[in-house]
Amino acid sequence: MPAHRPVNLALIGAGRIGSFHAESVARRLVDANLVAIADPAPGAAEKLAAALGAHKAYTSVPELLANPEIDGVIIATPARFHTSVVVEAARAGKAVFCEKPMALTLKEADEAIDVTRAAKVPLQVGFNRRWDQAFYEGRAAIDAGKVGSVQLLRSLTRDPGPYGGNPEKTPLWTIFYETLIHDFDTLLWLNPTAKPVEVTAVADALVRPDFADNGFHDTAVVTIRFDNGSIAVAEANFCAMYGYDIRGEVFGSDGMVMMGDVRRSSMTLYDKNGVSNDTWRRDTDHFVHGYTAQLASFVDAIRTGTVTGPTGEDARNALAVAARLHHVGYRAQDDPAFRPLGRIAKDGVCQEMPQHIRSLSSPPASFEEMKSAIASRHVTFPLRVENVAKGVLAKPELMAFGSATSIADDCGVSASTVMRFVAHIGFHEIAQARAIFRNELRRRLSVLPGSGTKNGSDG
Repeated sequence: MPAHRPVNLALIGAGRIGSFHAESVARRLVDANLVAIADPAPGAAEKLAAALGAHKAYTSVPELLANPEIDGVIIATPARFHTSVVVEAARAGKAVFCEKPMALTLKEADEAIDVTRAAKVPLQVGFNRRWDQAFYEGRAAIDAGKVGSVQLLRSLTRDPGPYGGNPEKTPLWTIFYETLIHDFDTLLWLNPTAKPVEVTAVADALVRPDFADNGFHDTAVVTIRFDNGSIAVAEANFCAMYGYDIRGEVFGSDGMVMMGDVRRSSMTLYDKNGVSNDTWRRDTDHFVHGYTAQLASFVDAIRTGTVTGPTGEDARNALAVAARLHHVGYRAQDDPAFRPLGRIAKDGVCQEMPQHIRSLSSPPASFEEMKSAIASRHVTFPLRVENVAKGVLAKPELMAFGSATSIADDCGVSASTVMRFVAHIGFHEIAQARAIFRNELRRRLSVLPGSGTKNGSDG
């Protein structure tokens, strides 16, 4: 594109982080214009566009993408739509900046990468910690050899409390795919010559224990072993009452770097109440410079055609860790023998688990395909999860129409064990699994005598 004119950007998804990105383009970037906003919610795009001076507002993504003025798009929709919008934007010839996670499956990630590459458009993903000054300087020190051989790494995310989310509306994979995905990318980035070979995780509902039986997770610790021998720990919690706590650490043979600080600044107050510091409470305050820098990098990528920020491949690498973890770490009392452990192959798929436990890397397309995978031992289960498998295979109507609680009651297990079965067969949510069971019941009804098929009477 001509170097003399600003880059024209559009926002897709006018929620909290999307609105902040739009504000950054409109008010913080000197060589970019915010020209359009799309959001399906009535009035959302119009309201934000009016506040920020964008000329166009849409409820339709295809209509926005048809606008020839737009050079690139910022995708900040709910995560389940990310890949489809990335693909649609790339095919429309638009450069793409996508919030994390770029995809929810490795197959989706590959599609996003392949389509943007074929369209010859930049694809950058929103891992903003790479642009934070402390983390940037930490990586520079590692590259300069100042810590020597990397041995231990740590990355943590503790969201500010009190926790105000609704566990009933929070996807069960959220802590791995939307929270710890940042930490996975950070750890991979801070250990740039190494590849993960083993992953262990434990997770539970400690902030909202009343939702533990639903499979909800608000606390998790993940251990990653790399092929250079180093060991990394990522941890997350949804409720740090003292503030928004993001930190990283790399320990090596010659030294250590520490990054991040929950304190807003080095100013410390000494008064009659003692010693105190103000702390960060919002990501958009803590990382305002990082969020702005990543969008400035995206603008440069549109001008030069070269992405210097996190790429689609980087997003896939982080996803390869997360993809094996959304089903693990349930409470020990639910299955004392189950200790989740995955070994990640070169293609990012976890192929080995202790006790010969295996999960499907992608969900089955049909009930028969699922039965075949179980019969051929392509997927195997811990003992209590196997009880669920036997129960729903024998009585598909349990999964087709029942809740996690009702299925659990019928199979003599907890609701979280039912959710583990759902995850083992490759699904993120019980509604996805329910669909193939309902299709199986429809198929069985269609072949009954008198059903109007070739095997019955047309009346």
